[in-house]
Amino acid sequence: MNEQDGVTPIRTQQPGRPGTPVAVMFDPRAAEELYELCPPGYRNHEVLRRYPLLLVRLARHHLQAELAELRQEYSDLRRELSEHLPVHAIPQALAVYRAEAAEIHRAFDRVAVLERALYAAGPPRTPAVEPEQDRPTPPTR
Repeated sequence: MNEQDGVTPIRTQQPGRPGTPVAVMFDPRAAEELYELCPPGYRNHEVLRRYPLLLVRLARHHLQAELAELRQEYSDLRRELSEHLPVHAIPQALAVYRAEAAEIHRAFDRVAVLERALYAAGPPRTPAVEPEQDRPTPPTR
């Protein structure tokens, strides 16, 4: 892990909770960037804040899905819209798709840097007992 990546993972443990997992944390700006790449609902899951490697993985998968959809749209555009758009609009639209694909590839690169840094920090220790907040609530009768 190097400092030029801008990622400085550190190990943290919940205070006063021996046996809780040690989570890898990194610059909050990096986490914010990952959340910006993901659907908004991902911000609601505590486990993604506690274990950024999960957030990195979900961000990567989300980018892969976006890129696959963009490629499909690129290949379908001319066939589906050529009768409905002026001739000059098709190449302009394809240029938009290419620009968006380039942005997704740049995002992949940023995610890869974060992922490498988190893997370099090593795996978190697993707890002997699950933390309270992670236990499923038993059904009530």
